[in-house]
Amino acid sequence: MCGLEVLSLVDPASVDISLVLNEDSDFIVSAADLMAYFSNDSPSCPITEIRLTSDTSGAAVSNSQGYNNAVSLNGGGDLTVLNNIDSNQTYTFYIEASTGGDVKAYKTFSLETIKRVNLAPTIASIPDIQITMTGDDQLLGLSEPILTYNSPTATDAESDPITLTISGGASPCNCISVASSGATFSVQVDKTEITIAD
Repeated sequence: MCGLEVLSLVDPASVDISLVLNEDSDFIVSAADLMAYFSNDSPSCPITEIRLTSDTSGAAVSNSQGYNNAVSLNGGGDLTVLNNIDSNQTYTFYIEASTGGDVKAYKTFSLETIKRVNLAPTIASIPDIQITMTGDDQLLGLSEPILTYNSPTATDAESDPITLTISGGASPCNCISVASSGATFSVQVDKTEITIAD
């Protein structure tokens, strides 16, 4: 006779889920793993239903709760928590297990959603570059007439695309050229074109 069975939790602690937007994968628990959260002392009166609820009275999750579109049970009883909540929040929901004798138990889930502040890209320190030209250099020529500087690579903690914008006034000799490629840039100085005015 069902209805007198004892349905309890294997571990009363809540299942804590922490999802960082755009970093973590969706959280999925199979129906079999959900069933494993519960212990039933009567094999003849097994768990017959698993439901997603908003409290331990069996209330269904409603549209007024911020996680309702992110948390769901599919037809096979698998729990899916989508990582699509665009704010820093903490939610509590429950998995309700019930037997054929309508004996119920509830497993608590705590969902923390995290939206990180977008951090600015970073690049290693860029040194000052000094070029000294003498009269002899201009008369006798240079063994290395072109100076090339290649920058460190700029990085972004969130792996966002990086665009470099180069600004600054041109020198009188027009002997400096700057080019960017992805997250790096290069500077070339044609030393043979440097004048006293520079």
